[in-house]
Amino acid sequence: MPNPVPQNDTTRLVVYAAMFITVFAGTVALVASGKMDAANGLQWVISIAGLVGSGLPGLKLAQDIRGNGSDGSAE
Repeated sequence: MPNPVPQNDTTRLVVYAAMFITVFAGTVALVASGKMDAANGLQWVISIAGLVGSGLPGLKLAQDIRGNGSDGSAE
């Protein structure tokens, strides 16, 4: 079964950027359509970016602890 955690730093950065852009674009669309005000939109973007920003390094740490890091050894 393939490992769902991105295996290198560049891939992790691309995943993080894609997730952030998706959240940002969705929030802008909701603000533009009038379903959300700007203050709530900014709060959503900051909150979700923080969760994603701490989640991806946590996955990398768990991967390294299990010994499935990029060099194949646990530290």
